Amino acid sequence: MTGVRIYSYLCRWIIKQEAMDERSIKGKKGEELARIYLGQNGFTVLHVHWQHGHKELDIVAERGQMLHVVEVRSRTEPYLVEPSQTVQYAKQRNVIVAARAYIYKYKVEKEVQFDIVSVVYGEQDTDIEYIPNAFYPYYRKR
Repeated sequence: MTGVRIYSYLCRWIIKQEAMDERSIKGKKGEELARIYLGQNGFTVLHVHWQHGHKELDIVAERGQMLHVVEVRSRTEPYLVEPSQTVQYAKQRNVIVAARAYIYKYKVEKEVQFDIVSVVYGEQDTDIEYIPNAFYPYYRKR
């Protein structure tokens, strides 16, 4: 590579890393706000960032006789798509697989509900929306 190409590549890489750092900071802040929100609304948070291989559950909480697997989505205004709409089929499948592993590992005997907490950062304030039963596990016929 020539010196110009290397410099150009490094500049693009640095800009990308800075953007990723900002996104990951906002994402972690959103997950912390969601955890606090759930705690204030009667949930007992059992695990945060629980992992099964490469799959992760953002928050696992319980309230009453229900286990809640919560996916947290954060966005900054203005945005094109609602944060809750970004949990597509592939992400749902990964969350369900990780939840099955969680249930097996901890021998959970409660009903399980898949929820989303949407965190939207505005210029003046932050909006948090809790969406219960956001998606359901699917069953494939064999």
